[in-house]
Amino acid sequence: MSRIYDAQNTFSIVYVYKLFHDFGRLDKLDSSCKIEGDYTWMALYEALQAVSDAVWIDYVESWELQKFYFSDPVMVEYYRLCRTHCQCFGGRLSENPYMKQAAEYVDHLLNLPYGNYGYTLQTKINHDWASGIVFYFDDYFECHMELIEVLLYIFDFYRTELEKLKSELSLGGETAAAESCRKEAA
Repeated sequence: MSRIYDAQNTFSIVYVYKLFHDFGRLDKLDSSCKIEGDYTWMALYEALQAVSDAVWIDYVESWELQKFYFSDPVMVEYYRLCRTHCQCFGGRLSENPYMKQAAEYVDHLLNLPYGNYGYTLQTKINHDWASGIVFYFDDYFECHMELIEVLLYIFDFYRTELEKLKSELSLGGETAAAESCRKEAA
């Protein structure tokens, strides 16, 4: 049984390294990470801390929950340009197609198969790390691998969609508002 357990742990960590390689974030992982035995959980926590440029971790004793805050400058920029999009093309922020698409994507991916957890998507832009994902879970949460993969996909989504949003704002037409949009997107 011990060999099977060790093999599963080893493959899990190798898979994490593959994911980080695929998403261009391999340099964010600690290369001295051990792959065997009890070090697997430590390696998974290190990987969780490397999925975005900023991660804050807290433990809420009264609820016995771990709370992670994942943020990346690309999210703040994305939501800042969503607001610019509303100014340039009209409409309310709650009806903005980019805001809706991001919320639906995050909601879809963070629908993990099992475990006690919850999350909140922050779309503020008032400081460098204002936009992010607050993710909290209890001691029975068992989807660490899935969470790592999902978060890598989510931050990749923001990078990809940010470029599309910038492109749309830069092609806004020839009105004064569109000129302002092009300057804001640049």
